[in-house]
Amino acid sequence: MVKTILIADDDADVRGLVTEILQNAGHRVCAVNDGGQVLAAADRVQPDLIILDWVMPTTTGLEACMELRALSRFTEIPIVFLTGRDLPLEMGLGFAAGADEYLPKPFRPADLRKLVDELLY
Repeated sequence: MVKTILIADDDADVRGLVTEILQNAGHRVCAVNDGGQVLAAADRVQPDLIILDWVMPTTTGLEACMELRALSRFTEIPIVFLTGRDLPLEMGLGFAAGADEYLPKPFRPADLRKLVDELLY
């Protein structure tokens, strides 16, 4: 079954790499370049999983995560932080904001695929 995954990352190279990895695994991908676009994109595509970078220009992934979790229609959708912000305090803030998992950058494609599979199936 094809799953829809929403990605938010301001780095075009990372967006492209994650998109390619997930599309090659058979998923449909919607990619945006800022946390401020996440809510509208999530409403539009109804994702099965959301992957957020932490540091983005106008709205951080942390802020986007809190906005999503404040809305009942998104409380059951898994959220993953894919970010270089991987200090224990930062990870704690990510989980407190509502993230289900945390994958630090740089990452191995196999680790991303495995994590996505664990959350979706």
